[in-house]
Amino acid sequence: MKYVYKSNNLDFLRLVLATAVVFLHLAFLAKTPLTESVSESLHWLSGSAVSTFFIVSGFLIYMSYDRKKTIINYFWGRLLRLYPAYILLIFFSSCLYLLVGDGSSVGSYTSEIKYFVANGIFLNFLAPTIDGVFSTHPEPFINGSLWTLKIEVMFYCMVPIFYMLLERKYSYLYMLAIYVLSFIYKDFILFHKDTIPMAETLASQLPGQMMYFIAGIFCFKYFDILKRQFSALLIASVILMWLNLYYLQPFVIAVFITLVFISLPNVLSFKKLGDISYGVYIFHFPIIQLFIANGFEFNTVSSYFVLFTTIFVVSTASWKLVEAPSLRLKNRFF
Repeated sequence: MKYVYKSNNLDFLRLVLATAVVFLHLAFLAKTPLTESVSESLHWLSGSAVSTFFIVSGFLIYMSYDRKKTIINYFWGRLLRLYPAYILLIFFSSCLYLLVGDGSSVGSYTSEIKYFVANGIFLNFLAPTIDGVFSTHPEPFINGSLWTLKIEVMFYCMVPIFYMLLERKYSYLYMLAIYVLSFIYKDFILFHKDTIPMAETLASQLPGQMMYFIAGIFCFKYFDILKRQFSALLIASVILMWLNLYYLQPFVIAVFITLVFISLPNVLSFKKLGDISYGVYIFHFPIIQLFIANGFEFNTVSSYFVLFTTIFVVSTASWKLVEAPSLRLKNRFF
């Protein structure tokens, strides 16, 4: 028997993960002693935040497809969850030249249009910057968080195929094969990084991340079994995470998340605030860049407070005004 959706602690987990990514990117962008010190102290969390997001997606997206009315309803729901806030972000980012442009390319909109088009269809690597925007910063990128969304969209598209494969006898063998092949792909690319151009970037793409998605799917399919063995598996997962065994880590983290954040009663409700983790994740990077453009050096605790207050306010507004209203259309047309 598979997991039946109920209130859980995943909203809290995703908000923690998104916040950890903010700390990581703040150190990357601001490069002050304080930001680097804070990021280093949270490295154990921020370093695995994105891969943990993929585990949670594997669980929830596979569950979403399992509960679908039709395949069109599934894709419509995914579109409404991901795209409205995303396209608003891309449009705003494309207009940043009007706010912080350095005047080096006045009258030329080619760079802004290229950014909007490339990022609007998730091909962020084709246009990570805009001419004259943040060009004097330590890092000129508009939004370094968006590369993961391309992977998410590709995974969304693959779920119907996985479902046909995994909803049959011996599905665990298929999942094991996908898990192993993902490691083989990643290790092969990194082993030949001296001869393969952009090896680390290629290794981080979907084949190399599939191990996390498939671990999440495994936990959805065998949720009741995991829950029945709660105590033994929780102890085992904690020990194995501490041992940090490379080839087992995605699976071990997935089991730990399933036991602690899904099977346990919901203790932190975000119903009034809403699910702002997505907003925190996609909006924080350009907000940090805008703060830096306006002279913030992030070398005091108060500067952190102002930044995070801004990020949470923007993310809450995105949820209330864009994301939640869009999701109410989920069953309107399909």
